Amino acid sequence: MLQTGGLRVPRVLIAVCLIPMCLPVGAGNLLANGDFEGQYAKDGLAVGWEDNSSWADLEVSYSRDDARPRSGVACQKIVCSRLDYGAVQMVPSGPVPLVKGNIYRVTGWLRGSVGNVALQLRLGPAPYTVYVERGLATGDEWR
Repeated sequence: MLQTGGLRVPRVLIAVCLIPMCLPVGAGNLLANGDFEGQYAKDGLAVGWEDNSSWADLEVSYSRDDARPRSGVACQKIVCSRLDYGAVQMVPSGPVPLVKGNIYRVTGWLRGSVGNVALQLRLGPAPYTVYVERGLATGDEWR
């Protein structure tokens, strides 16, 4: 469990829809297919994104969802049907060009039925320094 702002957040879906936009103030989107409107691979992940949950004991599936996107024509759907240990982690498949000293605006939208999720902005590989972690409540409507 993650304790954040008085909320106890299960680490069920960490980095689920990891940051659809990561912008230096006044710039464009830094993430490939950050709006999830582009192509999707056979595994159901938006091109430019990958699953990083192989270390966890879980079952997760990804798919393009065009039934209820917030805007546009599609969104990334993530279903975790079993979580015994670890977390679902969906991450950009390439480096995100962040520059030390710059200020960035991170925005995104999510909806779901798991209650609370934790989203992270962190540096990999090990020791996986976490720069920002935020617990977010999910619901049937986009937030």
